[in-house]
Amino acid sequence: MSGLLGRSDSEERILVLAPTGRDALLAAQTLRRAGLAPELVPHPAALVAAIDEGAGAVLIAEEAFSPSGVEILADSLGRQPPWSDLPLVVFAAPMERQASSARLDRLSNLLGNVTVVERPVRVATLVTAMKAALRARRRQYAARATMEALELREAQLKIADQRKDEFLAMLAHELRNPLAALSMALELIQRPGTDPIRIAHHQSTIRRQLGNLVRLVDDLLDVTRITRGTFELRRSHLDLNLLLDGAVAAVRPLLDARGIALVVTRPRHTVPLNADATRMEQVMTNLLSNAAKFTESGGSVEVSLTTLAEQAVVQVRDTGRGIPSRMTEQVFEPFVQVDAGLDRTKGGLGLGLTLVRRLVQMHGGTVTASSEGPGRGSVFEVRLPLRREPQSSPAAGARSSVDAWPPRRILLVEDSPDVRETLADFLRLLGHSVELAATGPEGAEKLLALRPDVALVDVGLPGMDGYEVARAVRARPEGRTLFLVALTGYGGPEAEATARRAGFDLHLVKPVDAARLPEILNRAPSATA
Repeated sequence: MSGLLGRSDSEERILVLAPTGRDALLAAQTLRRAGLAPELVPHPAALVAAIDEGAGAVLIAEEAFSPSGVEILADSLGRQPPWSDLPLVVFAAPMERQASSARLDRLSNLLGNVTVVERPVRVATLVTAMKAALRARRRQYAARATMEALELREAQLKIADQRKDEFLAMLAHELRNPLAALSMALELIQRPGTDPIRIAHHQSTIRRQLGNLVRLVDDLLDVTRITRGTFELRRSHLDLNLLLDGAVAAVRPLLDARGIALVVTRPRHTVPLNADATRMEQVMTNLLSNAAKFTESGGSVEVSLTTLAEQAVVQVRDTGRGIPSRMTEQVFEPFVQVDAGLDRTKGGLGLGLTLVRRLVQMHGGTVTASSEGPGRGSVFEVRLPLRREPQSSPAAGARSSVDAWPPRRILLVEDSPDVRETLADFLRLLGHSVELAATGPEGAEKLLALRPDVALVDVGLPGMDGYEVARAVRARPEGRTLFLVALTGYGGPEAEATARRAGFDLHLVKPVDAARLPEILNRAPSATA
Protein backbone atom coordinates (compact mmCIF):
# COMPACT_ATOMS: atom_id res chain seq x y z
CA MET A 1 0.00 0.00 0.00
CA SER A 2 1.11 3.57 -0.60
CA GLY A 3 1.39 6.13 2.15
CA LEU A 4 -2.00 7.52 1.09
CA LEU A 5 -4.69 5.74 3.07
CA GLY A 6 -6.93 3.45 1.07
CA ARG A 7 -4.99 3.56 -2.23
CA SER A 8 -2.85 0.83 -3.73
CA ASP A 9 0.57 1.36 -5.31
CA SER A 10 -0.99 0.84 -8.74
CA GLU A 11 -3.16 3.93 -8.24
CA GLU A 12 -0.08 6.12 -7.69
CA ARG A 13 1.95 4.92 -10.66
CA ILE A 14 2.65 6.92 -13.82
CA LEU A 15 2.25 4.86 -16.99
CA VAL A 16 4.82 5.81 -19.64
CA LEU A 17 4.31 5.07 -23.36
CA ALA A 18 6.92 6.30 -25.87
CA PRO A 19 7.66 5.15 -29.46
CA THR A 20 11.19 4.07 -28.67
CA GLY A 21 12.50 2.24 -25.65
CA ARG A 22 15.22 4.86 -25.11
CA ASP A 23 12.75 7.77 -24.88
CA ALA A 24 10.57 5.83 -22.44
CA LEU A 25 13.57 4.78 -20.34
CA LEU A 26 14.95 8.32 -20.06
CA ALA A 27 11.54 9.68 -19.06
CA ALA A 28 11.14 6.95 -16.46
CA GLN A 29 14.59 7.60 -14.98
CA THR A 30 13.85 11.32 -14.72
CA LEU A 31 10.56 10.69 -12.91
CA ARG A 32 12.07 8.09 -10.60
CA ARG A 33 14.81 10.52 -9.51
CA ALA A 34 12.03 12.94 -8.57
CA GLY A 35 10.52 10.36 -6.22
CA LEU A 36 7.69 9.35 -8.54
CA ALA A 37 6.68 5.84 -9.58
CA PRO A 38 6.84 5.40 -13.39
CA GLU A 39 6.01 2.15 -15.14
CA LEU A 40 6.81 1.47 -18.81
CA VAL A 41 4.17 0.06 -21.13
CA PRO A 42 5.12 -1.20 -24.63
CA HIS A 43 2.03 -0.37 -26.71
CA PRO A 44 -1.49 1.16 -26.47
CA ALA A 45 -3.20 -2.15 -25.74
CA ALA A 46 -0.88 -2.72 -22.78
CA LEU A 47 -1.54 0.87 -21.67
CA VAL A 48 -5.28 0.24 -21.62
CA ALA A 49 -4.83 -2.97 -19.60
CA ALA A 50 -2.63 -1.12 -17.09
CA ILE A 51 -5.15 1.74 -16.77
CA ASP A 52 -7.84 -0.80 -15.92
CA GLU A 53 -5.64 -2.02 -13.04
CA GLY A 54 -5.23 1.51 -11.68
CA ALA A 55 -3.09 4.52 -12.49
CA GLY A 56 -2.33 7.97 -11.16
CA ALA A 57 -1.41 9.54 -14.50
CA VAL A 58 -0.21 8.73 -18.03
CA LEU A 59 2.83 10.16 -19.81
CA ILE A 60 2.62 9.52 -23.56
CA ALA A 61 4.49 10.70 -26.62
CA GLU A 62 2.29 12.10 -29.39
CA GLU A 63 4.00 10.01 -32.03
CA ALA A 64 3.06 6.87 -30.12
CA PHE A 65 -0.55 7.48 -31.11
CA SER A 66 -1.93 5.61 -34.07
CA PRO A 67 -5.53 5.99 -35.21
CA SER A 68 -6.40 2.57 -33.81
CA GLY A 69 -4.41 3.24 -30.62
CA VAL A 70 -6.24 6.51 -29.99
CA GLU A 71 -9.54 4.75 -30.52
CA ILE A 72 -8.61 1.97 -28.09
CA LEU A 73 -7.47 4.51 -25.47
CA ALA A 74 -10.51 6.74 -25.95
CA ASP A 75 -12.82 3.74 -25.51
CA SER A 76 -11.06 2.77 -22.28
CA LEU A 77 -11.18 6.31 -20.86
CA GLY A 78 -14.84 6.60 -21.82
CA ARG A 79 -15.62 3.71 -19.46
CA GLN A 80 -14.22 5.48 -16.39
CA PRO A 81 -16.49 5.70 -13.33
CA PRO A 82 -18.09 9.09 -12.59
CA TRP A 83 -15.40 10.15 -10.13
CA SER A 84 -12.48 9.42 -12.49
CA ASP A 85 -10.90 11.73 -15.08
CA LEU A 86 -7.44 10.20 -15.59
CA PRO A 87 -4.80 12.91 -16.32
CA LEU A 88 -2.77 12.43 -19.54
CA VAL A 89 0.43 14.39 -20.18
CA VAL A 90 1.38 14.33 -23.89
CA PHE A 91 4.86 15.06 -25.29
CA ALA A 92 4.43 16.87 -28.58
CA ALA A 93 6.50 18.60 -31.23
CA PRO A 94 6.55 22.40 -31.02
CA MET A 95 3.96 24.25 -33.10
CA GLU A 96 2.67 27.76 -33.58
CA ARG A 97 0.34 28.83 -30.81
CA GLN A 98 -2.81 28.51 -32.90
CA ALA A 99 -1.89 25.05 -34.17
CA SER A 100 -0.84 23.95 -30.66
CA SER A 101 -4.17 25.08 -29.27
CA ALA A 102 -6.05 23.20 -31.98
CA ARG A 103 -4.05 20.07 -31.21
CA LEU A 104 -4.89 20.32 -27.51
CA ASP A 105 -8.58 20.75 -28.31
CA ARG A 106 -8.52 17.71 -30.60
CA LEU A 107 -6.79 15.50 -28.00
CA SER A 108 -9.02 16.74 -25.20
CA ASN A 109 -12.13 16.00 -27.22
CA LEU A 110 -10.85 12.49 -27.87
CA LEU A 111 -9.22 11.62 -24.54
CA GLY A 112 -10.52 14.07 -21.93
CA ASN A 113 -8.09 15.38 -19.29
CA VAL A 114 -5.02 16.16 -21.46
CA THR A 115 -2.03 18.43 -20.81
CA VAL A 116 0.37 19.03 -23.75
CA VAL A 117 4.08 19.59 -22.99
CA GLU A 118 6.02 20.68 -26.08
CA ARG A 119 9.57 19.56 -26.81
CA PRO A 120 12.27 20.27 -25.97
CA VAL A 121 11.13 19.98 -22.35
CA ARG A 122 13.14 20.80 -19.28
CA VAL A 123 13.36 18.21 -16.51
CA ALA A 124 11.77 20.59 -14.01
CA THR A 125 8.87 21.25 -16.36
CA LEU A 126 8.25 17.53 -16.87
CA VAL A 127 8.39 16.76 -13.14
CA THR A 128 6.12 19.70 -12.32
CA ALA A 129 3.57 18.62 -14.93
CA MET A 130 3.49 15.04 -13.61
CA LYS A 131 3.21 16.12 -9.98
CA ALA A 132 0.33 18.43 -10.90
CA ALA A 133 -1.36 15.53 -12.69
CA LEU A 134 -0.96 13.32 -9.60
CA ARG A 135 -2.36 16.04 -7.33
CA ALA A 136 -5.40 16.29 -9.54
CA ARG A 137 -5.74 12.51 -9.47
CA ARG A 138 -5.60 12.49 -5.66
CA ARG A 139 -8.47 14.95 -5.54
CA GLN A 140 -10.38 12.47 -7.67
CA TYR A 141 -9.56 9.72 -5.18
CA ALA A 142 -10.90 11.96 -2.44
CA ALA A 143 -14.08 12.44 -4.46
CA ARG A 144 -14.29 8.67 -4.89
CA ALA A 145 -13.93 8.14 -1.14
CA THR A 146 -16.67 10.70 -0.51
CA MET A 147 -18.98 9.04 -3.04
CA GLU A 148 -18.30 5.61 -1.56
CA ALA A 149 -18.94 6.92 1.95
CA LEU A 150 -22.19 8.51 0.79
CA GLU A 151 -23.25 5.31 -0.96
CA LEU A 152 -22.42 3.31 2.16
CA ARG A 153 -24.31 5.77 4.34
CA GLU A 154 -27.28 5.62 1.97
CA ALA A 155 -27.25 1.83 2.13
CA GLN A 156 -27.02 1.95 5.93
CA LEU A 157 -29.92 4.41 6.10
CA LYS A 158 -32.00 2.16 3.86
CA ILE A 159 -31.25 -0.80 6.12
CA ALA A 160 -31.99 1.30 9.21
CA ASP A 161 -35.24 2.50 7.68
CA GLN A 162 -36.21 -1.05 6.82
CA ARG A 163 -35.29 -2.16 10.35
CA LYS A 164 -37.36 0.70 11.77
CA ASP A 165 -40.40 -0.33 9.75
CA GLU A 166 -39.93 -3.97 10.75
CA PHE A 167 -39.48 -2.94 14.38
CA LEU A 168 -42.63 -0.82 14.43
CA ALA A 169 -44.57 -3.70 12.91
CA MET A 170 -43.13 -6.07 15.52
CA LEU A 171 -43.83 -3.61 18.34
CA ALA A 172 -47.45 -3.20 17.24
CA HIS A 173 -47.81 -6.98 17.09
CA GLU A 174 -46.17 -7.54 20.46
CA LEU A 175 -48.28 -4.87 22.16
CA ARG A 176 -51.57 -5.92 20.60
CA ASN A 177 -51.23 -9.53 21.71
CA PRO A 178 -51.08 -8.86 25.47
CA LEU A 179 -53.54 -5.98 25.19
CA ALA A 180 -56.03 -8.24 23.39
CA ALA A 181 -55.61 -10.91 26.08
CA LEU A 182 -55.97 -8.34 28.87
CA SER A 183 -59.09 -6.85 27.31
CA MET A 184 -60.77 -10.21 26.83
CA ALA A 185 -59.79 -11.52 30.28
CA LEU A 186 -61.21 -8.41 31.97
CA GLU A 187 -64.42 -8.73 29.95
CA LEU A 188 -64.83 -12.35 31.00
CA ILE A 189 -64.14 -11.63 34.68
CA GLN A 190 -66.81 -8.92 34.73
CA ARG A 191 -69.54 -11.16 33.32
CA PRO A 192 -72.12 -12.22 35.92
CA GLY A 193 -72.01 -15.85 36.94
CA THR A 194 -68.45 -16.52 35.77
CA ASP A 195 -67.09 -19.61 37.49
CA PRO A 196 -64.49 -18.80 40.21
CA ILE A 197 -62.06 -21.25 38.65
CA ARG A 198 -62.32 -19.44 35.32
CA ILE A 199 -61.92 -16.11 37.10
CA ALA A 200 -58.69 -17.35 38.69
CA HIS A 201 -57.55 -18.53 35.26
CA HIS A 202 -58.27 -15.15 33.69
CA GLN A 203 -56.51 -13.37 36.55
CA SER A 204 -53.44 -15.50 35.88
CA THR A 205 -53.64 -14.47 32.23
CA ILE A 206 -53.79 -10.80 33.22
CA ARG A 207 -50.72 -11.12 35.46
CA ARG A 208 -48.78 -12.96 32.75
CA GLN A 209 -49.65 -10.46 30.02
CA LEU A 210 -48.84 -7.49 32.25
CA GLY A 211 -45.46 -9.10 32.83
CA ASN A 212 -45.01 -9.35 29.07
CA LEU A 213 -45.80 -5.67 28.61
CA VAL A 214 -43.39 -4.66 31.37
CA ARG A 215 -40.67 -6.83 29.81
CA LEU A 216 -41.12 -5.18 26.40
CA VAL A 217 -40.87 -1.69 27.87
CA ASP A 218 -37.88 -2.61 30.05
CA ASP A 219 -36.01 -4.06 27.07
CA LEU A 220 -36.60 -0.91 25.04
CA LEU A 221 -35.47 1.35 27.89
CA ASP A 222 -32.41 -0.78 28.67
CA VAL A 223 -31.17 -0.69 25.09
CA THR A 224 -31.72 3.08 24.94
CA ARG A 225 -29.85 3.69 28.19
CA ILE A 226 -26.90 1.51 27.18
CA THR A 227 -26.70 3.13 23.73
CA ARG A 228 -26.75 6.64 25.23
CA GLY A 229 -24.22 5.76 27.92
CA THR A 230 -26.62 6.50 30.79
CA PHE A 231 -26.62 2.93 32.06
CA GLU A 232 -24.63 2.07 35.19
CA LEU A 233 -23.78 -1.29 36.70
CA ARG A 234 -24.20 -1.91 40.42
CA ARG A 235 -21.42 -4.36 41.03
CA SER A 236 -21.09 -6.60 44.05
CA HIS A 237 -19.34 -9.83 44.98
CA LEU A 238 -21.55 -12.69 43.88
CA ASP A 239 -21.65 -16.36 42.92
CA LEU A 240 -22.62 -17.04 39.31
CA ASN A 241 -23.91 -20.44 40.42
CA LEU A 242 -26.64 -18.77 42.47
CA LEU A 243 -27.57 -16.43 39.64
CA LEU A 244 -27.93 -19.40 37.33
CA ASP A 245 -30.43 -20.87 39.82
CA GLY A 246 -32.55 -17.74 39.52
CA ALA A 247 -32.44 -17.75 35.71
CA VAL A 248 -33.37 -21.44 35.53
CA ALA A 249 -36.28 -20.90 37.92
CA ALA A 250 -37.53 -17.97 35.83
CA VAL A 251 -37.47 -19.91 32.54
CA ARG A 252 -38.52 -23.33 33.86
CA PRO A 253 -42.28 -22.69 33.36
CA LEU A 254 -41.72 -21.80 29.70
CA LEU A 255 -39.60 -24.91 29.14
CA ASP A 256 -42.13 -27.14 30.88
CA ALA A 257 -45.04 -25.64 28.96
CA ARG A 258 -43.28 -26.36 25.68
CA GLY A 259 -42.20 -29.86 26.69
CA ILE A 260 -38.48 -29.05 26.46
CA ALA A 261 -35.98 -30.96 28.58
CA LEU A 262 -33.43 -28.90 30.51
CA VAL A 263 -30.00 -30.21 31.51
CA VAL A 264 -27.84 -28.09 33.82
CA THR A 265 -24.15 -28.88 34.34
CA ARG A 266 -22.06 -26.81 36.73
CA PRO A 267 -19.32 -27.08 39.34
CA ARG A 268 -19.99 -27.61 43.02
CA HIS A 269 -17.65 -24.78 44.00
CA THR A 270 -18.59 -21.11 43.84
CA VAL A 271 -17.93 -19.12 40.68
CA PRO A 272 -17.03 -15.66 42.03
CA LEU A 273 -17.73 -12.54 39.98
CA ASN A 274 -17.65 -8.83 40.62
CA ALA A 275 -20.83 -8.01 38.71
CA ASP A 276 -24.30 -6.52 38.76
CA ALA A 277 -26.43 -9.38 40.07
CA THR A 278 -29.67 -8.22 38.42
CA ARG A 279 -28.06 -7.73 35.03
CA MET A 280 -26.12 -10.98 35.14
CA GLU A 281 -29.29 -12.90 35.92
CA GLN A 282 -30.93 -11.01 33.04
CA VAL A 283 -28.17 -12.25 30.71
CA MET A 284 -28.69 -15.88 31.78
CA THR A 285 -32.49 -15.57 31.61
CA ASN A 286 -32.43 -14.00 28.15
CA LEU A 287 -30.19 -16.76 26.78
CA LEU A 288 -32.35 -19.51 28.25
CA SER A 289 -35.57 -17.81 27.10
CA ASN A 290 -34.14 -17.45 23.61
CA ALA A 291 -33.27 -21.15 23.52
CA ALA A 292 -36.74 -22.08 24.78
CA LYS A 293 -38.52 -19.92 22.20
CA PHE A 294 -36.75 -21.42 19.23
CA THR A 295 -36.70 -25.06 20.32
CA GLU A 296 -39.64 -27.22 19.33
CA SER A 297 -41.58 -29.41 21.75
CA GLY A 298 -39.66 -32.55 22.60
CA GLY A 299 -36.29 -30.84 22.13
CA SER A 300 -33.72 -30.03 24.78
CA VAL A 301 -31.74 -27.15 26.18
CA GLU A 302 -28.40 -27.67 27.91
CA VAL A 303 -26.72 -25.03 30.02
CA SER A 304 -23.23 -25.54 31.40
CA LEU A 305 -21.15 -23.40 33.73
CA THR A 306 -17.40 -24.01 33.97
CA THR A 307 -14.29 -22.07 34.89
CA LEU A 308 -11.32 -21.83 32.56
CA ALA A 309 -8.15 -20.02 33.64
CA GLU A 310 -9.40 -16.61 34.85
CA GLN A 311 -12.82 -16.85 33.21
CA ALA A 312 -16.28 -18.16 33.92
CA VAL A 313 -17.70 -19.86 30.82
CA VAL A 314 -21.46 -20.29 30.32
CA GLN A 315 -22.75 -22.27 27.35
CA VAL A 316 -26.42 -22.51 26.38
CA ARG A 317 -26.97 -25.21 23.76
CA ASP A 318 -30.33 -26.03 22.17
CA THR A 319 -31.72 -28.40 19.55
CA GLY A 320 -33.84 -25.70 17.93
CA ARG A 321 -34.04 -23.89 14.63
CA GLY A 322 -30.37 -23.01 14.39
CA ILE A 323 -28.82 -19.92 12.82
CA PRO A 324 -27.55 -19.41 9.26
CA SER A 325 -23.78 -18.89 9.32
CA ARG A 326 -24.14 -15.39 7.86
CA MET A 327 -26.27 -14.33 10.84
CA THR A 328 -24.24 -15.52 13.84
CA GLU A 329 -23.07 -11.92 14.37
CA GLN A 330 -26.22 -10.17 13.16
CA VAL A 331 -28.41 -11.82 15.83
CA PHE A 332 -26.81 -9.50 18.41
CA GLU A 333 -27.88 -6.36 16.54
CA PRO A 334 -31.04 -4.50 17.66
CA PHE A 335 -34.33 -5.69 16.14
CA VAL A 336 -32.68 -8.49 14.13
CA GLN A 337 -34.39 -11.87 14.12
CA VAL A 338 -33.44 -15.01 12.24
CA ASP A 339 -37.05 -15.47 11.14
CA ALA A 340 -38.62 -12.04 10.62
CA GLY A 341 -41.64 -13.18 8.66
CA LEU A 342 -45.28 -12.43 9.38
CA ASP A 343 -45.66 -15.69 11.28
CA ARG A 344 -44.29 -14.33 14.56
CA THR A 345 -45.34 -17.13 16.85
CA LYS A 346 -42.15 -16.81 18.89
CA GLY A 347 -42.69 -13.16 19.75
CA GLY A 348 -40.17 -10.62 20.98
CA LEU A 349 -38.67 -7.43 19.59
CA GLY A 350 -35.26 -8.82 18.74
CA LEU A 351 -33.66 -7.00 21.71
CA GLY A 352 -32.88 -9.85 24.09
CA LEU A 353 -29.57 -10.85 22.50
CA THR A 354 -28.59 -7.20 21.98
CA LEU A 355 -28.94 -6.67 25.72
CA VAL A 356 -27.01 -9.86 26.42
CA ARG A 357 -24.01 -8.76 24.36
CA ARG A 358 -23.94 -5.20 25.66
CA LEU A 359 -24.33 -6.21 29.29
CA VAL A 360 -21.64 -8.88 28.96
CA GLN A 361 -19.29 -6.37 27.31
CA MET A 362 -19.94 -3.87 30.10
CA HIS A 363 -18.75 -6.59 32.50
CA GLY A 364 -15.55 -7.06 30.50
CA GLY A 365 -16.69 -10.31 28.89
CA THR A 366 -17.59 -11.67 25.47
CA VAL A 367 -20.51 -13.56 23.98
CA THR A 368 -20.57 -15.52 20.73
CA ALA A 369 -23.11 -17.53 18.78
CA SER A 370 -22.50 -20.59 16.64
CA SER A 371 -24.63 -23.08 14.77
CA GLU A 372 -24.24 -25.91 12.32
CA GLY A 373 -27.03 -24.38 10.28
CA PRO A 374 -30.82 -24.12 10.11
CA GLY A 375 -32.58 -26.91 11.97
CA ARG A 376 -29.43 -28.02 13.77
CA GLY A 377 -29.60 -26.00 16.97
CA SER A 378 -27.36 -23.24 18.25
CA VAL A 379 -24.80 -22.56 20.95
CA PHE A 380 -24.33 -19.28 22.81
CA GLU A 381 -21.16 -18.92 24.87
CA VAL A 382 -20.54 -16.22 27.46
CA ARG A 383 -17.09 -15.62 28.97
CA LEU A 384 -16.73 -13.40 32.03
CA PRO A 385 -13.68 -12.48 34.11
CA LEU A 386 -13.61 -14.19 37.50
CA ARG A 387 -13.22 -12.15 40.65
CA ARG A 388 -9.66 -12.62 41.81
CA GLU A 389 -10.16 -11.79 45.49
CA PRO A 390 -10.88 -14.67 47.86
CA GLN A 391 -14.60 -15.13 48.08
CA SER A 392 -16.11 -13.95 51.31
CA SER A 393 -19.06 -15.76 52.78
CA PRO A 394 -22.29 -13.97 51.94
CA ALA A 395 -23.98 -12.32 54.85
CA ALA A 396 -26.93 -14.16 56.22
CA GLY A 397 -30.17 -12.87 54.78
CA ALA A 398 -32.04 -10.56 57.09
CA ARG A 399 -35.33 -10.73 55.25
CA SER A 400 -38.28 -11.36 57.47
CA SER A 401 -41.28 -13.39 56.51
CA VAL A 402 -44.33 -11.55 55.18
CA ASP A 403 -46.19 -12.36 58.37
CA ALA A 404 -43.49 -10.65 60.47
CA TRP A 405 -43.74 -7.35 58.61
CA PRO A 406 -45.65 -4.85 60.73
CA PRO A 407 -48.62 -2.85 59.43
CA ARG A 408 -47.78 0.68 58.32
CA ARG A 409 -49.60 3.98 58.07
CA ILE A 410 -49.24 4.90 54.40
CA LEU A 411 -50.04 8.04 52.43
CA LEU A 412 -50.45 7.42 48.68
CA VAL A 413 -50.19 10.57 46.54
CA GLU A 414 -51.28 9.69 43.01
CA ASP A 415 -53.33 11.67 40.46
CA SER A 416 -54.49 8.67 38.38
CA PRO A 417 -57.74 7.40 39.96
CA ASP A 418 -57.22 3.86 38.63
CA VAL A 419 -53.67 3.57 39.93
CA ARG A 420 -54.59 5.26 43.22
CA GLU A 421 -57.55 2.98 43.99
CA THR A 422 -55.99 -0.32 42.90
CA LEU A 423 -52.72 0.29 44.72
CA ALA A 424 -54.57 1.44 47.84
CA ASP A 425 -56.72 -1.70 47.80
CA PHE A 426 -53.62 -3.87 47.50
CA LEU A 427 -51.91 -2.11 50.40
CA ARG A 428 -54.99 -2.53 52.57
CA LEU A 429 -55.08 -6.25 51.73
CA LEU A 430 -51.56 -6.44 53.15
CA GLY A 431 -52.89 -5.05 56.42
CA HIS A 432 -51.75 -1.43 56.10
CA SER A 433 -53.86 1.68 56.68
CA VAL A 434 -53.88 3.97 53.66
CA GLU A 435 -54.71 7.65 53.21
CA LEU A 436 -55.03 9.16 49.73
CA ALA A 437 -54.16 12.44 48.01
CA ALA A 438 -54.65 13.33 44.34
CA THR A 439 -52.61 16.53 43.89
CA GLY A 440 -49.22 17.86 44.89
CA PRO A 441 -50.45 20.54 47.32
CA GLU A 442 -52.88 18.09 48.95
CA GLY A 443 -50.09 15.53 49.28
CA ALA A 444 -47.70 18.01 50.92
CA GLU A 445 -50.38 19.15 53.35
CA LYS A 446 -51.35 15.61 54.38
CA LEU A 447 -47.73 14.53 54.69
CA LEU A 448 -47.03 17.20 57.28
CA ALA A 449 -50.36 16.74 59.06
CA LEU A 450 -50.49 12.93 59.18
CA ARG A 451 -46.76 12.16 59.29
CA PRO A 452 -47.25 8.61 57.93
CA ASP A 453 -44.76 5.78 58.27
CA VAL A 454 -44.40 5.66 54.47
CA ALA A 455 -45.39 8.09 51.70
CA LEU A 456 -45.67 6.78 48.13
CA VAL A 457 -45.55 9.91 45.96
CA ASP A 458 -46.10 9.99 42.21
CA VAL A 459 -43.65 12.32 40.47
CA GLY A 460 -46.08 13.65 37.85
CA LEU A 461 -48.66 15.43 40.01
CA PRO A 462 -50.87 18.45 39.25
CA GLY A 463 -50.29 21.64 41.20
CA MET A 464 -46.83 20.60 42.42
CA ASP A 465 -44.83 17.76 40.97
CA GLY A 466 -43.56 15.03 43.27
CA TYR A 467 -40.08 16.54 43.50
CA GLU A 468 -41.53 19.85 44.68
CA VAL A 469 -43.62 17.98 47.24
CA ALA A 470 -40.53 16.23 48.61
CA ARG A 471 -38.50 19.46 48.76
CA ALA A 472 -41.34 21.34 50.48
CA VAL A 473 -41.80 18.60 53.09
CA ARG A 474 -38.07 18.23 53.77
CA ALA A 475 -37.81 21.97 54.36
CA ARG A 476 -40.04 21.62 57.43
CA PRO A 477 -38.63 20.17 60.70
CA GLU A 478 -41.53 17.73 61.02
CA GLY A 479 -40.91 16.43 57.51
CA ARG A 480 -37.21 15.62 57.76
CA THR A 481 -37.68 12.15 59.23
CA LEU A 482 -40.49 10.99 56.94
CA PHE A 483 -39.87 8.00 54.67
CA LEU A 484 -40.57 9.15 51.10
CA VAL A 485 -40.77 6.82 48.10
CA ALA A 486 -40.93 8.26 44.56
CA LEU A 487 -43.23 6.56 42.05
CA THR A 488 -42.26 7.32 38.45
CA GLY A 489 -42.25 5.95 34.94
CA TYR A 490 -38.63 7.06 34.53
CA GLY A 491 -35.91 4.56 35.36
CA GLY A 492 -32.13 4.58 35.40
CA PRO A 493 -29.40 6.27 37.44
CA GLU A 494 -30.31 9.81 36.36
CA ALA A 495 -33.92 9.46 37.51
CA GLU A 496 -32.80 7.89 40.79
CA ALA A 497 -30.30 10.70 41.39
CA THR A 498 -32.98 13.33 40.72
CA ALA A 499 -35.27 11.68 43.25
CA ARG A 500 -32.49 11.51 45.85
CA ARG A 501 -31.64 15.17 45.38
CA ALA A 502 -35.29 16.12 45.86
CA GLY A 503 -35.35 14.30 49.20
CA PHE A 504 -36.78 10.86 48.43
CA ASP A 505 -35.44 7.84 50.28
CA LEU A 506 -36.30 5.37 47.52
CA HIS A 507 -37.16 5.44 43.81
CA LEU A 508 -39.65 2.95 42.33
CA VAL A 509 -40.36 2.53 38.62
CA LYS A 510 -43.96 1.94 37.58
CA PRO A 511 -45.60 -0.49 37.41
CA VAL A 512 -44.67 -1.29 40.99
CA ASP A 513 -43.74 -4.92 41.55
CA ALA A 514 -46.35 -6.16 44.01
CA ALA A 515 -44.02 -8.90 45.27
CA ARG A 516 -41.45 -6.28 46.33
CA LEU A 517 -43.82 -3.88 48.06
CA PRO A 518 -43.87 -5.58 51.50
CA GLU A 519 -40.08 -5.57 51.67
CA ILE A 520 -39.90 -1.93 50.51
CA LEU A 521 -42.42 -0.83 53.12
CA ASN A 522 -40.47 -2.68 55.79
CA ARG A 523 -37.43 -0.49 55.10
CA ALA A 524 -39.18 2.46 56.69
CA PRO A 525 -38.12 3.28 60.25
CA SER A 526 -40.40 2.67 63.19
CA ALA A 527 -43.70 4.57 63.30
CA THR A 528 -43.30 8.27 63.89
CA ALA A 529 -44.95 9.93 66.83
